[in-house]
Amino acid sequence: MLIREGTLEEVVSIVELIDEFAQKESVASLQARLEGKKHLTLVAENDGKLLGFKIGYQVDDANFYSWFGGVSPLARKQGVAQILMEYQEHWQSSRLPTHNR
Repeated sequence: MLIREGTLEEVVSIVELIDEFAQKESVASLQARLEGKKHLTLVAENDGKLLGFKIGYQVDDANFYSWFGGVSPLARKQGVAQILMEYQEHWQSSRLPTHNR
């Protein structure tokens, strides 16, 4: 499984596969939420097929918000969400400033 930075178009294509999302997102709606924010959009894929996504953004110098994510029904129970979350946590911890105590 490959975890990489993805596009909002890829996220929308995964959202379309997930029936649990009552409101389907568009590229425009995602862009509006992320506008002006330092953000990370991750996708998981295997053999060129998109499996899931995770989006988060920087709230302030000390906080990162894991906002939106999902996994295709065909890829569930394979650890995709966990791997995306771990990658996101590693990314955020490497970018948040450290404070002396």
